[in-house]
Amino acid sequence: MLIFKNLQKSIELASLTAAASKLSTESSKIVNTTSFTMTLPIISTIVHSPKPFIPQFHLQLNISSSSSSSTPIPSPSSSTTTFPHSQTKISAMADRYAPLVLPTQLHGMPQDYKRKIFFFDATGHYTAQQHVNKMIDYFELHEIDEFDVQMRLFSQTLVGDANKWFKGLLANHITDLVALNRLFIDRWERRKNPLQILSEYDNIRRAPNESVQDYCTRFNNIYNAIPTNIKPPPNLALIKLPYV
Repeated sequence: MLIFKNLQKSIELASLTAAASKLSTESSKIVNTTSFTMTLPIISTIVHSPKPFIPQFHLQLNISSSSSSSTPIPSPSSSTTTFPHSQTKISAMADRYAPLVLPTQLHGMPQDYKRKIFFFDATGHYTAQQHVNKMIDYFELHEIDEFDVQMRLFSQTLVGDANKWFKGLLANHITDLVALNRLFIDRWERRKNPLQILSEYDNIRRAPNESVQDYCTRFNNIYNAIPTNIKPPPNLALIKLPYV
């Protein structure tokens, strides 16, 4: 009987020990679960922390710009640079030839032309018609056929009062050398009585030391100045020339 009671107490004690062990195990699980649950915010904080700053560079490639419609940037070679010296030179040329109608692209002037052309200053050294004839001979001798060169050369032969007259003409209204010569003769050729001119024609003779060319020039000036209604026919005029 006593042995049975002791055995029963041992069984109860073992049951209590097993229950206590089970309780301890459950408590340990609860503690671990609580600890894990408490660490979740820390882990969550670490997982969801802000990302480190990484600088980003925006590159514009030619490939992307070609596909879109954008205004092209002009290259340096496409721009025209005008230097102050060039502007001054262009302005001076425009003032010098203001009455002339000149093309955009001008032909080059002859080399050393200023030493070869004849100057007219309206002081009476020779007539306007003689000056025109000398310049025509100069153009033919040097084979100057470009009309813009002819007009510019002729305008540069005018000095003194003749130059002031030329610069005072209306701008851009002389289109060729014929018109320029006509305006020049109308202004500077000495006007005489028609009968006086005819008398000079009748009495014209070649001077002893006068060259044939100078005499022909003087003869043509007088003959061309005679009015048409009283001018002798050309076949009679040829008699007065020295080589006929």
